[in-house]
Amino acid sequence: MLAIIAEMDALIPEPIAGYKFHKKPNMPRLCFAPLYASRLYRSPALIPIAIAATLALEAEICFRLTRDLPPRDRPYDSEEVFDAVEACVGFEVVDSRYRDLRKMVTDSLNEVFADHMANGAFVFGDWRKEWRTHDFAQTRVTMIQGTSFVADQIGGHPNADPSAPLPAFVEHMRLTTGLKAGMPIATGSFTSWRPVKADEVVTVTFEGFGQAKATIVR
Repeated sequence: MLAIIAEMDALIPEPIAGYKFHKKPNMPRLCFAPLYASRLYRSPALIPIAIAATLALEAEICFRLTRDLPPRDRPYDSEEVFDAVEACVGFEVVDSRYRDLRKMVTDSLNEVFADHMANGAFVFGDWRKEWRTHDFAQTRVTMIQGTSFVADQIGGHPNADPSAPLPAFVEHMRLTTGLKAGMPIATGSFTSWRPVKADEVVTVTFEGFGQAKATIVR
């Protein structure tokens, strides 16, 4: 898996600006993919359909490092990790280099990794340092386009708390390149991908915490 990701990175002439990763409770190991600066947007965002052809968005709580977490001999404990990040509401823009995204996801994990875990782009709302007091497992999450609810649910992250897997990822990176201040890190979707229409704004709200807006434009 790591070799596949490394080979794909070598084909992209752009430095890694952040990461998305998953470490679900039933997964024996984490899996991750790089994010690139050219595909990172601030809310309200206009996303070209060329990198969002699947017309699908996912609601997420994303994190960003406020200081470097470099390689070192001793592990980082959870408190160090949580103290070094801020959080925001965001979207993952789902896209694929394959013709049939759903078939690719079910057929081969190797293809999923080569496809950068179906990442087209990310949209970030306003960053907040006081995220640790918020119970995301009990938060109402809505995605609205026009007058229609694309999603309306309570919680939904596979780990319940989106920060729970962060220490595992930091520990993995401690043994390689480490992580730099300013890097966004996404830990997984609350809603899975939801179909949306082009040219019409979508608003995601985590009640009591924040929101973000994105429009996929033709």
